[in-house]
Amino acid sequence: MPNVPSPASETALVSARTVRAELGDISDMTLWRWLHRPDLNFPQPILIARRRYWRWADIEAWKQSMID
Repeated sequence: MPNVPSPASETALVSARTVRAELGDISDMTLWRWLHRPDLNFPQPILIARRRYWRWADIEAWKQSMID
C-alpha cells in the first residue's frame, strides 16, 4: 500500500507513483493519456523540479466525480 496522506491533509501533495497506485495500479502511459483527454477532466499536476505532484484533495474529488 502506498504511503497515502490522511484525508485531513487536503493540501498534501502526492507523487505520480502514488496517484497511479491509488487509481488501480494504472501505468504511466494511462496516466499520460488521462491527462491529455479533456473529456475526463483529470486534475493537472504541479511540477516541482520536473516531477509531477497532485493535490490529494483534487484526486479524491476527481474519483468522486467519476462515481456520480
